[in-house]
Amino acid sequence: FEYSYDYMNRMFKKIIGKTIFQYLTHIRINQAKMLILHTSMKMGEIGKKVGIPDEYYFNKIFKKHVGLPPASYAKNYQ
Repeated sequence: FEYSYDYMNRMFKKIIGKTIFQYLTHIRINQAKMLILHTSMKMGEIGKKVGIPDEYYFNKIFKKHVGLPPASYAKNYQ
């Protein structure tokens, strides 16, 4: 692209309402929620599958966005 990352990030946020990274995290968490509910994969595997290979970081980000750790989410919604 001819534009800098900062410029594209500002334009993305102006149009979508989230930065590129925030949007990507939102997509990853939604995919993780789907995998938690519809597969028997372990949490570490799910984190890797959605692009967050560090299981601790995956748990932290998931809890921040959903309000529950992934294991609790699985228990509550299955």
